[in-house]
Order: sequence, then structure tokens, then C-alpha cells
Amino acid sequence: MSHRFVAQPHDAGFDLRDFLELVAADAALSQLDIVVAWVKRTGVRAVYDNLARFLERGGTIRAVVGISQGGTSLQGLQAITEVATDAYVFHHPGRTFHPKLFAASGSNTALILVGSHNLTLGGVQDNYEAGVLSTLDLMVDDERAFSIAVHDYVDRLVDDKELCLRLDEALIESLARNDRYPLADEDESRGGSTSEQDPTAEADPGLPPGARIFGTTRFQMRSRKKPIRADRGATPGIGEGATPAEADGLESAAAPEDRVVRRWFKRLPRADAQQLPTSSPSNTMTLVKAGHDIDASTYFREVFFADAGWHASETAGGQLREIASVDVAVTVDEENLGLHTFDVRYTPGYDSDQANRTSEFAWREFGEYLRQHDNTDKYASLERTSAGIYRLLIADNPAGPFLY
Repeated sequence: MSHRFVAQPHDAGFDLRDFLELVAADAALSQLDIVVAWVKRTGVRAVYDNLARFLERGGTIRAVVGISQGGTSLQGLQAITEVATDAYVFHHPGRTFHPKLFAASGSNTALILVGSHNLTLGGVQDNYEAGVLSTLDLMVDDERAFSIAVHDYVDRLVDDKELCLRLDEALIESLARNDRYPLADEDESRGGSTSEQDPTAEADPGLPPGARIFGTTRFQMRSRKKPIRADRGATPGIGEGATPAEADGLESAAAPEDRVVRRWFKRLPRADAQQLPTSSPSNTMTLVKAGHDIDASTYFREVFFADAGWHASETAGGQLREIASVDVAVTVDEENLGLHTFDVRYTPGYDSDQANRTSEFAWREFGEYLRQHDNTDKYASLERTSAGIYRLLIADNPAGPFLY
């Protein structure tokens, strides 16, 4: 077994085109599994020749692609069905589908790339990407076990029948017409649209939600600590009104030595509270100065959520954007609502228009709760503890004083 670090886009690098060229040229490889978070037509076109060569010599391609955060395009779904022997779309509501895996195998050998590459033009060649390329001898027990583990993972995804659906023309049309599942439109972007609509935004919640297409997983997920509300102010060192998180039947998630190290809050206008009566709610909360002594154009990216695990994206208008998905313990009016995943979006190009709006907090599925419960004019307090726990508290008053 050999492992090689590979990276792009430098001249001496190795990108996804190189990997698929190796796969197409090696007659000992007969099966190719592709598992990616995003697929776009531009990415498929960039590697089409090698995929076609692989198919022409009798190879089979199984592709599992995601649609989380709207990063996949309608045209990408269409393109992957044209080159894959079996194509699937995977979506788990409330979770992000984020793998990037390319595994080619035959009777005696396998070539596996695990990295950061999506099947987009950026992931194929233009972006800064990195990964590990493994060459396996399947006649060796440990190396065969490695390959089997990879294929078992893909088999498990495909076997999750309510989350992993076979892609065909009818399903693609259903996804394109369903506002629950936003897809980017490469034709609209290429046409020079100046719209600032975000391809990673949630579906337009101002319209009645479409019927759910994806169901629930048949597999057990690893448990996450589920914070519950404790007595306010019970933990020393936490500002007035803070709510420590505590796991159900477990030791407190905010241990006594844990404390709130950052706190920002704002009063929720109707737009942020998703209560605009005459227009479509944005499904976001703007992260702004809100009277605090901060540089709102950089504070949320470089300070509050600096370590949140950011990845590159772009808006429909072509502006560079970074996104981080964060798990947040949510409390509304002292009622624990559990752990929810939100997206923080940072678009530095917006600074040229209005410096107070480079960052947004996307509500994702929690937006539906907000639309059903009017929290207009209440305070939304975001907290981060010394243990790295994020909390959102919505109440009549801030959770405590601002903490930079």
C-alpha cells in the first residue's frame, strides 16, 4: 500500500483530472465510485473525456452526489446522469452531505482519492484542493480490507433508500420545481445575471414549501450531546442571564470551568424574525454592528466564528463567499429547543455596498420554527463558550453584556 499527498492548482501539483486520467488508462480498474457534496456541469465537462474512455472499455461508474446548501446545479445533476452507470442524489434534512471520495477498483488493485475536491470546475482544477491518493494491492489482506471499507461506506449510502434516491429525469424535474431543495442554475449565471441571490441559500421560504422528497435514515447516527436549559446564572463566570448547556442525563455540556467568552446580540426586526407579511422571508439574520464596538465587516469571520471550519463558495453573481456550518444549542424564552445546525456566510464583496452586511446567519430548517412563532423585537444572543460551544438564546432581553 502506498499513500501520496496530492494538491492543486500549482504547476507541479496533481488534480482531479490527473486522477481520472490514471483511472481511464489502467485496464485493471473496472469500477469507479464517485461520492461528492456538489456537482456542476462545468466540472463534469472538464473530466468527461476520461470518464467516457473508462466507460468505453467496459468500466462502470456509480456516483452519489449531494445537494446540501444549494451548491449543486440543475445542469450538474443532468450531466452526472449522462456519464454515470448509476447516479444517485443523497440528502439528509438537518445534516450536511459533505464527502469527497473517488475510488477505482478491479480484481487485484485499487486507486482511491480522498480529499476536498467536489465535481465542480473549481474542485477539478481551479481551486486550492488537497487529498491523499492511495494505491492498493488487493491481494494483501490489510489493503483489501481498506478497499472493502471504502466500498462498504458507499454501499451504505446507497442502501439508505429514503435519503439516497436514484437520479433520473423525473426526479431532477421534481427537485428543480421544489422550493425545499435549492439548485444553482449555471445557465442563468453564465448569462450574466447580476442577481445577488445566493446559490447556497435556503429554498425560498416565502412560497408554500414543496412536498418532501427525502425521508429519514434507516441507520443509527452517532449521538450528539443535547443541551438542555439549566438554572439561569447557575454557572460562575457566565454573564447575567446566560443559560448553561447541559446534556440529557449526562454531565453538563458547559462544565463549571467553562464560561462564555464571546457574546453578541441584536433586537430582531421583522425581516430577521421571518415575519415580513408582504414579501418572502430571507431565512437569514444579518450579523451587524448592532450598537457594539466591532468592525462588523470582519468581526464574525475573523473573531466570533474564526474557528468554525470555513469553506469557499460564491454567490450567483460570482462574488467570493465563505461558509461555515455550526451546531448551536438553541433556547427560546427559556425553553430548550435542542441542537440545530446553522450556516454563517461571509461575503467580503458586500463591504463595497454596505459594510454592515458582510456576514449573515442562515436559519436553515430552524426558519420554519421562526415563521410559526413571532419573535419580532426580541433579542437574539449568540454566545461562544471557552469549550467552543455555540449557543443561541432568543428572549425579551439580551442574555448578558456584550463580550468581544
